[in-house]
Amino acid sequence: MNIVNLTIFLVILILPMLFTFWAIRDVAYGQFPTLQTKYIWLVVVTLLPVVGALVYLVAGRSQRRATPTS
Repeated sequence: MNIVNLTIFLVILILPMLFTFWAIRDVAYGQFPTLQTKYIWLVVVTLLPVVGALVYLVAGRSQRRATPTS
């Protein structure tokens, strides 16, 4: 496998999945108004891997509660 094929593999397969894993972690550790909202986002991000993560980034992060950083 040459460097070009490896780069294409990383960009097409690995990076989008890392984005999805980030979204799953963000939902799991985030505080939402209700537990049901959290579960719905987990299902969306898990069942629609890249698309669900993008939808969560655009619409879901605004539903999270602000947490104090002390």
